[in-house]
Amino acid sequence: MSFLRLQFAAVGLMLLSLAAPASAQVLVLSGTLDGSDPTMPVVFIVPPNCIGQGVAPVLYEARPFYVTATGTYNLSQASLPASFASWYLYEYSFNPLAGMTNCVAAMNGPGDPLATNVTLQAYRQYIAVPFDDTGAQAGGTYTMTITGPGVIAEGAPAMTAVPTLHPWALFSLAALLGLGGLLRSRRRI
Repeated sequence: MSFLRLQFAAVGLMLLSLAAPASAQVLVLSGTLDGSDPTMPVVFIVPPNCIGQGVAPVLYEARPFYVTATGTYNLSQASLPASFASWYLYEYSFNPLAGMTNCVAAMNGPGDPLATNVTLQAYRQYIAVPFDDTGAQAGGTYTMTITGPGVIAEGAPAMTAVPTLHPWALFSLAALLGLGGLLRSRRRI
């Protein structure tokens, strides 16, 4: 191996050692479903999809969040008593009376935890909805863990103001364009 190749290999290894390691981000949503929570008509699930809305009321909590990087995220929920809680995931908004609208994923089971992978878009509003999936509606506790490539934050993404020009700046720009058009038309005559 030539000395030049050895130098390139050494530089390459040094650069790789300086690269930041990839790390998954995590958001943990914990709560208790009980009689103080609202109810909604149950949405039927064939994992990982919502397939129809029924009429039986179920206890639920709505937990808004967003991510800062588009990619594949894992949503996993454990509950106590085991397997009492299932979950829905909504994109943009959540209306409990129209539970099929905006439903992008759902998990029920037997099994604890209930998990699936979902592709999420950066800075888009998502609402995780854990619910009591039992006939008794006695409630319990749940812990939903969301992991993925971007920062995962509870709440709504911050809205950024759209930059606009001051009305006088718009007027000045229109006047300059008008003047430019007038000068161009005078040259043609």
